Amino acid sequence: MWRKTSLYFSKVFASLAFLLSGTMLLAPIPTLAAGNEVCSCTITNGTVTTCLLFSKLSGDLPDFVTNADRCNVHCNSVKGAGSVTNFAFAEDRGSTAGAAVLNTCVSVQTASEEAQAAASQAEPPKEFIIPVLSIPIPGLSFTAPLIDEKTKTISVDFLGQYITGVYNFLLGAAATVAIVILMIGGVRYILGAQTGDIKAAKEMIKNAVIGLVLLMSVFVILFTINPRLTIFQPLSLTYATNIGLEQQGEENQPDSVSGQLATLFKSPTAKNITGSLNKIPEELAPKLDAAAGELSKQGFGMSVTSSFRSVEEQATLIKKNCQNPPGSATCNRKPGRPQTCILRDNNPANCPHTTGRALDIWATKKSDTGAMLQCVNQEQCLNNKASCFSDPCQAALIAEMKTQGFCVLASEPWHFEQPKMSSNCN
Repeated sequence: MWRKTSLYFSKVFASLAFLLSGTMLLAPIPTLAAGNEVCSCTITNGTVTTCLLFSKLSGDLPDFVTNADRCNVHCNSVKGAGSVTNFAFAEDRGSTAGAAVLNTCVSVQTASEEAQAAASQAEPPKEFIIPVLSIPIPGLSFTAPLIDEKTKTISVDFLGQYITGVYNFLLGAAATVAIVILMIGGVRYILGAQTGDIKAAKEMIKNAVIGLVLLMSVFVILFTINPRLTIFQPLSLTYATNIGLEQQGEENQPDSVSGQLATLFKSPTAKNITGSLNKIPEELAPKLDAAAGELSKQGFGMSVTSSFRSVEEQATLIKKNCQNPPGSATCNRKPGRPQTCILRDNNPANCPHTTGRALDIWATKKSDTGAMLQCVNQEQCLNNKASCFSDPCQAALIAEMKTQGFCVLASEPWHFEQPKMSSNCN
């Protein structure tokens, strides 16, 4: 009986095992895209944030990185002097999670590049000349002026600091003299018992004490007369800021030109050149320096208000000034708006500024305060182009730019090109 029962159960178990194995063979087996893992590392070094992307497919992700923890380990091994602020891992680069990793890294890198570009164009910190005394006064040191960006004022306290320093020095010197006289009077008083000179010694001591008391009471006396006599108000000066001119269209310009895109950029180094200097074509920067050098001999400088213009910036101008959209054949300018290069076929080589080889430059000269200001402004030039061309300052700039091989637009005394692209650039 026992043997038959055992045989029966063994057959049942064998049947169940067969059915289970068949079910497992027929069931779909989940698979992963082997060797398609992706790992991103967001690394911050000071004020710069970058995103590094590694994948097995591109061959730069080590084999041991198979999960998020090992991705973090890899990020810390490549961070260098920076710190890992974020990391992400996906097993399949082509999956939704993989796409999210890629998009996040692209967003971080784009934001970082935009921040660096904004920082490079930001106004440089203001530097002040601190007075240096020919004869130093002990204990006196000048502090830099305070800037209030909201009210555009500078508080300069050099005079108050100087008077305070001189007063403290003289007060200490006078007190020292009074104490010395007091000591001399004391010695004379001791010796006066034998010489009969006690009265003179007493008078000397009395005068020294009175003088010392007066010295120490100067502040109280002045404060009693008028409290404002003890307060040195700093000079408050309103400073001028450079105001960039709105980029205008090119009046009487053709709807498109044929130019060559600049690919390498370099900033000119002449001290009398200001403005947008980080997008000057490499071959034009030395020519600007040469022109600036000649202008400096005449007491002039130059301000670059527009150089390379992105396709997006040009498209914004087109939408503002033209009835036709960017990429059209013609601008068909709006009433009261200037003609603007239409960016035909959305090709940056078809507009002067988007090639990078067209520059808007204004001549500058020193004001009474020492700041370099434009000799003429755009509104004046638009109202009277002849007077703008004949202005001694702007005319000197045009002459030097022509000497360096630039042409100037007949309708815009501030627009220069090299090589010539616009038909009315002379």
